[in-house]
Amino acid sequence: MQISNFEEFLTLAETGSFGITAERHYVSYATLSRHLHALEDWSGEVLIQREGNHTVLTQAGKTLLPYVRTIVETCNKYREENSLTKDRPNRNISISRHVAMSALVHRTRLIPTC
Repeated sequence: MQISNFEEFLTLAETGSFGITAERHYVSYATLSRHLHALEDWSGEVLIQREGNHTVLTQAGKTLLPYVRTIVETCNKYREENSLTKDRPNRNISISRHVAMSALVHRTRLIPTC
């Protein structure tokens, strides 16, 4: 799972718009949709629901949101502290489902284990 997928999820939660989210992250609508489906597959839950031209989070999406925010903030802090964004080329930071979600979510039993 790429951090950008989490960042896109946060933007979609904030804006409720696929178009605005795709534009802000410089991806096509189709790419954004694919990333969000990957996030849903990863989480094992339906996270978003489309209502006409607007998108809303499902209960599972609302439950996951603060954890995604923490993951993104932690990765951004890591990048800043280690000067990854200024002194080194961009690097992907991968988060394993079993490491990140087990540590953050399964301990609190908010999302059923897969």
